[in-house]
Formats: sequence, structure tokens, C-alpha cells
Amino acid sequence: MTKTATRPSARRRATLCPFCRERTRARQDCQTCGAPPDLVQAPGPIKSERVKLGHGPKGRFGLLGRSTATGSMIRLTYSAEGATNNTRLRLGQRRPLLEELTAVLPVKVRRGALSGVWEDGKIRVAQRVTLVGGPTTQVPDTLRVDYLVWNRERRKRKIGLRAMVDTLIGSNDGVPFMVPGGQGILSHSKEFKELVPPYVQAIERPDPIDPGAIVHLTLRGADATPPDRLVVDHWPGSAGAYEFFRGHGKSWGRDSAVGLYWNLELEAGEVRRCTYLYGLGGMSSLESGNAKVSLTVPKRAPVGEAIFLAGRVFSAAPGSKVRLEIPAGFTSQDPLLQEVEADAEAAFAFVGWDVAASEAGTFALRVVVLDPSGAEESAESVEVTIS
Repeated sequence: MTKTATRPSARRRATLCPFCRERTRARQDCQTCGAPPDLVQAPGPIKSERVKLGHGPKGRFGLLGRSTATGSMIRLTYSAEGATNNTRLRLGQRRPLLEELTAVLPVKVRRGALSGVWEDGKIRVAQRVTLVGGPTTQVPDTLRVDYLVWNRERRKRKIGLRAMVDTLIGSNDGVPFMVPGGQGILSHSKEFKELVPPYVQAIERPDPIDPGAIVHLTLRGADATPPDRLVVDHWPGSAGAYEFFRGHGKSWGRDSAVGLYWNLELEAGEVRRCTYLYGLGGMSSLESGNAKVSLTVPKRAPVGEAIFLAGRVFSAAPGSKVRLEIPAGFTSQDPLLQEVEADAEAAFAFVGWDVAASEAGTFALRVVVLDPSGAEESAESVEVTIS
């Protein structure tokens, strides 16, 4: 008797797209959003005790986070559903909102991800929001925001993507930001082009032991896609224009926002991913109780990748210094010994180092505060896992 081979059914050959979570053919690019099967990992649960994602029907989203001061949920974006955030595209002479494009896949939570797909002619854009472990906390308290831009035309296209976040901590709508890389505390408008920082952070109040909520915007590392530009300025409104930077040094009063810009040149058929992370952040003093110095650093990083170790030194006397002690196999792009630029009007002074490791393992990075005489006044350590 001759056996006849049966062809697998279409359902058996189908799988879930790792990005938009729609069904697609196994081991092939997604027919809905264009994602290759190995582009991004499938998301996990979208619920957490530390943060809560809110969203509207048009794809805008917001975030609530738990404050360490009160234990209650507070807003980390002005609108808990993201009504005051927006995403715009640059398509030739037009600057449409993402939600103004034609919906290909309606916005909803699909198997652990808030996703939607839109198109304008042959240009298709997918958005996915998932919950991940924060780079500085390693617990699920951070939103990973991914965009896929797919050029389905037969020619090269230049496309711009701008994401704007209306930042907030609790009731403070004009929070100042800590910007690493020698920028210090930022409370006026600024544009970053050549030297976009690895992250931007804000704290509810300048207390190393009880800072309240810490907001962390990741722009480099943790699989983020470094933007070509970063703008920090006054909130431009719910329908804010693609370009909303008013010039350097202008006050944003009680209403600040950040804008992330990616300038894309896509070949025919090319798909490009743009990613940032926004959520709660960590400080070493929350665990150690050190009231003199607190450190912030990504808890995990690949071998050879530069990571930024940021330090806040509280109540530093004029003439104080800090010294970074790194283990064998680590290098620093910045001087290990730095002066603390104390400011009588500031709650703390900012210091930082760009470091990298040449081998895998778990390592301790130690920062020592030296008083004006050179004597050790305080020290703080953090562990980093390199893989």
C-alpha cells in the first residue's frame, strides 16, 4: 500500500509575528508589519506591580509608576492614557501624526503587546509597546517602545520619525532632568545632535535615601536605537508640530517634554527599527542608605559596549573630589579622579564616567568621595554583569 504524504495545513505553517503579534508564515517576514522573524524577541506579560500602562484607541500611550515615597501610583506622563504625547512622521513635505495615517492593524493589546500598524501609500509604520526589565533596576517597570518603518516602494526614501513624551512626575509637570556626559542638571531648553546622551533621568525630589519616583529615559544600550537628535523643551501641545524646539536656554516653565528624532534613509523594501525605553529608574542609595553619594548604571551590558556610570554627590564641600575604582579588564574614557563642582544652589553635584569591559562576568565598580584634604569621606559600590 502506497502512503500519500499530506501537506501541512496553513494553520500549522503559521506562527506569531515577534513584533505585531499577528499570524504570519513561519520563518518569513511578517506580511503585516514587515518584521523579519529574528528581528525582535516576543514580549512577555504587560502587567506589573510597579507600573501601569494606559492607552487610547489611536495608539497614544501613557504610564503610571509607583512612588517609593508614598507607595501609591503616580503619573509619569501628564496623561495616564498618553493623550498629550504624540508621534509624527516626516514624509516629503508632510509631517502627519502617526494616527492620521491609514490603519492597517487597529490598536489593541495582543498577546502581551500594545500594537498597531499604519500606512501612507507604500510606507508602513508599526508601533509596539511592551513591558520589560528596567536597565538600572532589572525588574519589570519600564516600557519598551518600538517602531518599525517599512519602505515598500521600489526606490530609496528619506523618512523622519519623531516621538514626543510629555514628561511628568506626580504633580510636577516641569521636572528638571539629569543628563549624563558632562551636561549636569538641565532646567532649560536644549538640543542634542552630535552627542546625544545615553539616557535622561529625573527624580521626584533630590533625596538620596527617599527620592520618590525616578524616571529613566534610555536612548543607548538595552537594545535602544540612539536617536539622531534629542530635544528637551516646553511641551508643544497634544498636536505639537514635528519640530518644536524654540532655541537653547529658554525656560519651559511648569511644562516640559522630550522629543526623539530618527532620520532614516531606507532602500527599497528595507525595514528599520527605532526603539527607546521609558519607565522607572534606580539609584544605589535606595539599597545602601548612603546619604552622601548615589550611583546609577545599567545592571547588564554586552562585552565591549560603553556604559555610563553616573554619580550624585550630596552636600559636597568646595574642593572635594571623587575617584572611580575599576577592576581589571575595565577601561574608562574619562579621568578616574574628578573634581566635584559643588553648587550652593544645587541639591547635589553630578559626576560620571563612560566605562567598558573586555570580558564577561560580574564586577564591582566603586566610587570614593574625598574631602578637600584628600581623606576618604564616603564610598559607594555597584555591581554590573557583563555578558
